[in-house]
Amino acid sequence: MQALEKVLPVILAWSANREQEILESGEPLTPAQQQLAAESGVLNIERVRLLIVDRVSLPQDPELLQMARSVGLPLNNTAGRALGYGVEIVAGSCHEDRLLRHEFRHVHQFEANGGLAVFLKIYLRSIVEYGYADCSWEQDARRAEYGVNNEHHLRPVK
Repeated sequence: MQALEKVLPVILAWSANREQEILESGEPLTPAQQQLAAESGVLNIERVRLLIVDRVSLPQDPELLQMARSVGLPLNNTAGRALGYGVEIVAGSCHEDRLLRHEFRHVHQFEANGGLAVFLKIYLRSIVEYGYADCSWEQDARRAEYGVNNEHHLRPVK
């Protein structure tokens, strides 16, 4: 947890900058995507922007990348990511609706937890404590892929 606290300001700055880039260059959601976002619990659907990319962006900071790897974040095979209202997905991703529901669920989590910076602190601490696969925020997003949303299972981290 100490390593996370050390790099958290860098993570937050990078994430905020990347969200802004996606918001500036991404597209508004189509009506079908808006429906998926609504089903995933997103409240401010009109603020969400979707950017189709060849590869999900990664921070350039080596310490930040090492920390991400050490807690098991999938970096090389990630098909999508939500950073606040900015969502990026890899072009040609299979099961696109499932992927969008997953990422839109993260947008909902961000909205429900006080914004990007607050949510990322909680989310990353949860990953450090429980591991990526067992992090309740990821489990919730995976359930949302199939239209199942059970927020009461989300574990806050002390």
